Amino acid sequence: MMSLLERFIVKINKQSSPEEIIIQMVEISKVFTHAVSVLTCKEYSIHINRALQYIKRYYAEKITLNQLARYLGLSPSYLSSQINKETHLTLAGNINKIRIEQSKDLLLNSNKPIKEIADAVGYNYQNHFNSIFKGIVGMTPLEFRKKGC
Repeated sequence: MMSLLERFIVKINKQSSPEEIIIQMVEISKVFTHAVSVLTCKEYSIHINRALQYIKRYYAEKITLNQLARYLGLSPSYLSSQINKETHLTLAGNINKIRIEQSKDLLLNSNKPIKEIADAVGYNYQNHFNSIFKGIVGMTPLEFRKKGC
């Protein structure tokens, strides 16, 4: 059986362009970052840790409170109050924060158009993505890319 690292090396070797390799490297980074966060994240309760892990894994998809509560075996109202209490953000705020962190990697490490990055991290509309990004980061995605933050 191949190790995780060996599987990623095989995937990278199958890529045909530098952009595809960069995208694969971002995926590798996500997996290892997630693994480290699972091992080191003791700040939150087990339910909130699992909720955040779920969001980090499925951030590009539509995530609803009911869906997440069902996954965790909790009531939606209890989950919502615990997320707010422990993270000081709403569920939507946590999803946006994670999506924007992922988009920052893509902005800096690829030449993809911003619309494509918005789609890749779960935003259907570039204007909405731009607004959320600016609210969290303090500048537009294009400004962020140009500054190379």
